[in-house]
Amino acid sequence: MTVRSDLPPRLSAMADRGALRQILLNLLDNAVKYGPPGQTVRVGGARGEDAVRIWVDDEGPGVPEEYRRKILQPYYRLERDAESAVGGSGIGLAVVEELVQMHDGRIVVEDAPTGGARFLVELPIPATATAEWPVQQVMQQAQAEARATRDAGVVGVSPIADNKA
Repeated sequence: MTVRSDLPPRLSAMADRGALRQILLNLLDNAVKYGPPGQTVRVGGARGEDAVRIWVDDEGPGVPEEYRRKILQPYYRLERDAESAVGGSGIGLAVVEELVQMHDGRIVVEDAPTGGARFLVELPIPATATAEWPVQQVMQQAQAEARATRDAGVVGVSPIADNKA
């Protein structure tokens, strides 16, 4: 598997650093679990007028439209995945949604341009902000943690990770 970052070098998000790290870590973990071996996972982002947009694209089977909101609910897994050897509790995406909502943002699941699923996180740009974190730096940390977890043979990443990174 390859992770390709198309994040602009100076893209930053006004969010809790630990929450942003956990969002990226869970989305990367999800892409690894449900995409094919040897896939390229793409992470991209852009700053709009009113929000920072960050997305993770995988090359897996995608998510049927009727399940795109359901998979964000705690413990919900698609039937095809619940019966497979892919590990998971169905909590990772629910944690992502909760963290995004804590920042008054939203998460959308859609088709990736190259096939598979795209998980798009939008975090609003507030008029005043106290902490702005470089997304590229936080993504690199999350990517390294996801790689270490995979290399250690651990399936899934705990959503209750140390947020002091």
